Amino acid sequence: MRSHIAMFVAGAIVLAGCGGGGDNGNSFGHADVTGVVYDQNGGIVRDAQVFYNDLGAGSARQTVTNSNGAYVLKGVPALDDLIQCQLTSNGVQYFGQNLARLYDGQRTMTVNIGLYPESKLASIHGTVSDNHGNLLIGAKIFAIPDNGTTLSSSYGITDNRGNYFVGGLLSGIKYDIQVNGLGYSSALDTETLNAGQDKPVNYTLTAASTTTLAPPSNVRAIAYTTPAQATTQIKYRNAFSAIRSITNPGKVFHPTMKKFVSGGSNAIEVDVMWSPITDTSLLGFGIYRGANGRPLSNVDFLRDPLSEVYEDMDGGLTSGTSYTYAVTTVSTSASNGQGESNLSASATVTPLGPLALNGVAASTHPTFSWSPANGAVKYSVLLFDQYPDIGVLDIFDTLQSPTQGTSYQYNGNLLSRGITYYYVVIGYSSTGDQSVSQVGQFTVP
Repeated sequence: MRSHIAMFVAGAIVLAGCGGGGDNGNSFGHADVTGVVYDQNGGIVRDAQVFYNDLGAGSARQTVTNSNGAYVLKGVPALDDLIQCQLTSNGVQYFGQNLARLYDGQRTMTVNIGLYPESKLASIHGTVSDNHGNLLIGAKIFAIPDNGTTLSSSYGITDNRGNYFVGGLLSGIKYDIQVNGLGYSSALDTETLNAGQDKPVNYTLTAASTTTLAPPSNVRAIAYTTPAQATTQIKYRNAFSAIRSITNPGKVFHPTMKKFVSGGSNAIEVDVMWSPITDTSLLGFGIYRGANGRPLSNVDFLRDPLSEVYEDMDGGLTSGTSYTYAVTTVSTSASNGQGESNLSASATVTPLGPLALNGVAASTHPTFSWSPANGAVKYSVLLFDQYPDIGVLDIFDTLQSPTQGTSYQYNGNLLSRGITYYYVVIGYSSTGDQSVSQVGQFTVP
């Protein structure tokens, strides 16, 4: 392999209507980074410590994930930063990491991190070159489990010697890997790693053909409104992840908060999803949004060709406002405003207002009541015999027979006297957007 280094594209790509993105010139400054921490089953993890690698876990640039598994890390250097997280639970040490490409004065979203037992971690490393043997600077390596438990990749980027490293991978499962960058067609691979393994894997990229891909298909969106309690009470650990896995069977969601709310405000988030695309010419996705019928404009560039979801964590999202989303594909041959597709078909959401519980008439057949959520047309009740958490299923629900009213009398099997039960009410709009209540509880007298 030649010692000559072929410069990848160092500057940010400037796309027609796509607001930039792509490869960072690494000009120093400060930025924010946000994302979600999830476990090996795809469930969110709260109270995980997230920190900027160079300063360590004891530094000022650290935070913890909230009850939706989301984090916001502020004021980190606007470079290619390794963001790490850790957690100790029941004597087991967990660790995770992902690379964040940050831009001065901007917030980089969807830097999601898989948190796995340290004893099960693995990694890959190697070089990326072109087909002439020139080592490439700034090539990106994306790795995502093919079992559907995560919706975004772990990734690395080659340094000025063409070397890369992707750590924090889970052993024993197959990863789909895509290596790409501006001007090159992607290399595709799959790897299954052993615990403790750091596998050397080198990749060669060929020149990209000039092409514009079709826009993503089956674009859809769903808005979630969650209570302020979720940001202020530790006992909400994983509750909303458990609830959403019940209300959306067969789907994987990594819900994110619009911001870390200090108290009193409801959090609104929107997940925008599309059918996955496997194409060696795909660089990433342009994300477009418009409010209340106004024209769509670019709000982000998702530089992850293996992704199939964008989590909108914009702090300005409000209930009752209609948001329309569309997505474009951006090819690896993108240059001078070329290489971005037309907009996809659009998807519109209107986040619901908050849903407040009015209490319960406790008995062996209790009656639940709540205040209406603005925009909701029907409601479902979920009942648990333990606090909702990942892996905890409800013992009764009305998901198949929601009510249009604001009260419901339980008609299932007799509840046991002296036992404490937990319940949640979910409001739905006519298009499927959801508002989740607090977790209520009562003890049967």
